[in-house]
Amino acid sequence: MENREHYESIETLMKAIKLAEENKWNRELFLAKNNIGANYSMMFDYEEALNYYLAAYEIALKHLDSDHEIIIMNNIAILYFHERNYEKAKEFFQRAYSTAKKNEIGTNSARYGINLALVLNKTNELDKGLGIIKKNIPVVENDKELNVLANLALAENYYLGGEGRVSKKILLELKQFTEGFDNKEHRLMLLNLLTRVYEDENNLKSALKYAEMAREIPSGVDNKIVVFENLSNLHKRLKNYDLALSYKDSVIISKNNWNEYLNKGIIESNKIKFDVLNYQRDIAEKQQLLIYQRKLFFSVGAVLIIFFVIIYWNLKNISIKNKQRKRITELELEQEVIKSNELESRLKKNDAIKKLEQEKLKNEIEGKNRKLSVKAIHLASRNELIEKVLQNMMKLPDISGNEVLTEQIHSLKSHLKTESHWDSFFKHFEEVNPDFLKRLNQKHPNLISTEIRFLSYVYMNLSTKEIAALLNITPKACSKRKERLLKKLNVSKELSLYSYLLAI
Repeated sequence: MENREHYESIETLMKAIKLAEENKWNRELFLAKNNIGANYSMMFDYEEALNYYLAAYEIALKHLDSDHEIIIMNNIAILYFHERNYEKAKEFFQRAYSTAKKNEIGTNSARYGINLALVLNKTNELDKGLGIIKKNIPVVENDKELNVLANLALAENYYLGGEGRVSKKILLELKQFTEGFDNKEHRLMLLNLLTRVYEDENNLKSALKYAEMAREIPSGVDNKIVVFENLSNLHKRLKNYDLALSYKDSVIISKNNWNEYLNKGIIESNKIKFDVLNYQRDIAEKQQLLIYQRKLFFSVGAVLIIFFVIIYWNLKNISIKNKQRKRITELELEQEVIKSNELESRLKKNDAIKKLEQEKLKNEIEGKNRKLSVKAIHLASRNELIEKVLQNMMKLPDISGNEVLTEQIHSLKSHLKTESHWDSFFKHFEEVNPDFLKRLNQKHPNLISTEIRFLSYVYMNLSTKEIAALLNITPKACSKRKERLLKKLNVSKELSLYSYLLAI
């Protein structure tokens, strides 16, 4: 959780919940649910955080002591503080602090007191906050983190009370003390306070320096909003209007991002559940003392509850309708974006598929042409071999004097010169390259069959020697035929016959 590996943290805590429930370990179950709530709080999912805090609070009420109740009250107060609902935050910090002091918890009591003082600074109850801070600073002297937070609260208190010089002195001492300090939130608070102090002194150069340092610290969206607002105001005062507007835009963008994290309608519902649990607890504690007033209490309470419920539900319904309208508009826009992205993705996918199919088809055609080339060359080589064998046989005295054998050899030679096998070959060629012969005939209708055969061999990328063997002519005659066809086809001298045919 501290390393913000929230998925792993929650997954492990879920296993802890299962074990705790199986063994009825209430304390461990409380701690697991409380820490899941803390995970969600760090992820700004306050709705889910509140759900787990409520579950932990129920366990504390039923099975554990007041120390565990204090932990949850403090966590709930922090949620309210993040939402800037300072009155509610003050209420729960006050309850946590009072209970801790009553039970003499010590350092933890001081922690809750400092938290309360920070809220009192926000509500401008500076004297009360100052008293709590001064009372608790000696308690946290040996705890560096709490000591820093207490002094930050003190500096803020003095600043808000108009004692900027005292505040600056505390902050500059803290700055040296916290060099290399791991707690980014405390460091950010220190730099933001220094920015405001120097800005009030009209020392805008120093104020801008600390604002820039604050901007470099990784932080949540809510803290970034404060930093960007400081930078925008400072650049405005320094008449750097372009930068001022730029940071103002950053403030607007950050606020929009922040609002997206929160679903206030559901969070409000869970807050009410928590208030009901506290209300029931208070009633249970006072029930014996107020038993004689029960009848009056319920009659008056019922009227007040009905009255406030009616007002509350009317206001809530108006709020929910406004939020629903806004949410519907956002969802419609999101759907349009999703549809647009899906369409673009499909188009890209289809283009890729077409390219792959074209490449596959091209490779298949080239492969079949290679097979045809091999077949043609093999056929020509075989015929040439047979013809040589026949010529050698005719030179033998026993055969040349035998009229029957001589007649059979001449018949075989005549058969070798027939072109029935070429008809079969070109039938296969047309199946592999149907568009080639069609386009060639359309572009050059005056070509004769022997020329088409020759051009087909060139298109198959056969060498001059191979084509000469297939056509039973010399390589030189084959080269001359190429030259004649280049002229007949009106092909530029810079372009080879093979390149021209590939273009077709």
